[in-house]
Amino acid sequence: IRSIVNGTTLATTLTGLYPFTQYSCYVTANTSVGEGKLLTIITALTIQSVASSPQNFSLSPVAGYLNQLSASWSIPIPRNGIITGYSVYCNTSANQTYPE
Repeated sequence: IRSIVNGTTLATTLTGLYPFTQYSCYVTANTSVGEGKLLTIITALTIQSVASSPQNFSLSPVAGYLNQLSASWSIPIPRNGIITGYSVYCNTSANQTYPE
């Protein structure tokens, strides 16, 4: 990712980055002769976003229990943040309404 700004601008916004991702960045000054040396590399973490969908969701009957299903899944990829929990919703096939 590269952002080039004119010589009177002392700030820029880097766009198109991924949420909850660590980036290492540096800045150099340029003249008509070329690019100067970098002084410091700093890192920053972009803010969290809504999680992606959990992967590999599956349901199976629980042996010996007529009224239970076992639900399992894998973590979302990408996570887009720190996962704090999961919500599992279930309806009868005759009553299919789901959250948006």
